[in-house]
Amino acid sequence: MKTITFTENEKELKYIIPESWKQVSIGQYMHLMSKDMEKMNELELTYHLIESLIDIPVQKISKFKKNEIDEVFKHLMMLAESRPSEHLNLIVEMDGVEYGFNSKLSDISLGEFTDLDTLLQDGFSNLNKVMSILYRPIVDKDKKTFRVEPYDFTKCEDRFDKFKENMSIDTVFGCLCFFLTLGQEYTMTSIHYLKKLNKKKKKKESKQMKNHLVTSGDGIPSSTS
Repeated sequence: MKTITFTENEKELKYIIPESWKQVSIGQYMHLMSKDMEKMNELELTYHLIESLIDIPVQKISKFKKNEIDEVFKHLMMLAESRPSEHLNLIVEMDGVEYGFNSKLSDISLGEFTDLDTLLQDGFSNLNKVMSILYRPIVDKDKKTFRVEPYDFTKCEDRFDKFKENMSIDTVFGCLCFFLTLGQEYTMTSIHYLKKLNKKKKKKESKQMKNHLVTSGDGIPSSTS
């Protein structure tokens, strides 16, 4: 585990430097994405990365030695350029409670769908709320399957803060990849279906045209000399 130490009022404070996205919480990632990093210069980006991913207040960052900050920035940039896991975690555990992700989207309730659609309009700012809906306490479980508690937005609200502080952003990316894959499969199926319909349509139109030519007596005149 990589750390950086800061001494304040003769008290030593130790901060953990994340080495993978698995060590970054939803809250930290939401803070990271709250500003347009493309418009930042290197110094502003350094402060923002350290404040977001290591939870060091801005006023303390300037008190670190420059060579320490340079090393931390280099490390965080390596993390930022790495790819999060694409693995979908069907079950995650926090504070001794298991939360399950229902991958059968056909079982989703209208209320659940409506609330997700509303929350997703604001992009990254509601990630903890979205995940609180998608991951709910497991109420029944065997070796192969599990069942989560019925959807209730009020109960989801109770874990907004917990998910924000404790759920890994890796888990979020796993969900994102799941939905993207599902979307691609749906798109490919739709394209295949549309091609099939178009082929049938052309075949039908061709047959209708032939029938029309036969019944109307039109067609390509035969050449006579």
